[in-house]
Amino acid sequence: MNDTNKPKPGRDGSWGPAARDWAAAQEGTMSPIFKAVLARVGVGPGKAVLDVGCGTGLFCLLASRMGAEVAGIDASPGQIEVARERLPNADLRQGEMEELPFDSDVYDLVSCCNALQYSTDTLQALREMIRVAKPGATVSILTGGRTGPHGMRAFFAGLSALREQKPEATPLPPRPLFADPDALGRYMAEAGLTLYEEKEVECDWDYPNLETALKGGLSFAPGVRAIRDLGKDAVYEAVAAELEQYKTASGGYHIPNMARYVLGRVKAN
Repeated sequence: MNDTNKPKPGRDGSWGPAARDWAAAQEGTMSPIFKAVLARVGVGPGKAVLDVGCGTGLFCLLASRMGAEVAGIDASPGQIEVARERLPNADLRQGEMEELPFDSDVYDLVSCCNALQYSTDTLQALREMIRVAKPGATVSILTGGRTGPHGMRAFFAGLSALREQKPEATPLPPRPLFADPDALGRYMAEAGLTLYEEKEVECDWDYPNLETALKGGLSFAPGVRAIRDLGKDAVYEAVAAELEQYKTASGGYHIPNMARYVLGRVKAN
């Protein structure tokens, strides 16, 4: 179950360029599941939280507002720059999840949202999360829902015709953690975690207008790559046509989306 020979997506600069669009228009759609995890684990004053693949820092920000001491790490310098602006007093570092630059046995919650699939070695990344967690602490992995709907499909379904015109821009095949909903639990169990809860949470994508929808939904690395490979105007035109079905009476856009968390307990001493 080790995928060390697979390419590591997102290291081509595709996360950094849209970091501010992500923070402003997209990251907030994850608030329901972030809050659900923080509440379920009992985060509050006296608790220490590490977010692995922290992006622009919303999970850390919410945990901090609940009184926790927060830290985060992300491979993208552009994402970390925004996170540091939002959380100037937090311990936020640029680095890789397979070799976390944090001490052992420190955190009450180690969380990772939509980032584990970008690891070179999934088991090593999980074992690092276990190492830095306190005995008996929780490792929380957040990813897409088992059954959908998946918001990203609304944005990228309309790009197939464009990709056919440029075969070299064909997207990478799905990573195992995306392709098989059961893979995440298997990885977590093999790494040594005792799974104790899995739950889906509605995290619908709502935007006030088309411009915000395009900026938000295309701020993911696949969107940045699509714009880079196929051209912004062509991508915006194709995606805008696909989004028309999600337009609301007020002129905004409502795209149903489900997210999922899996909670694992670190072995107690």
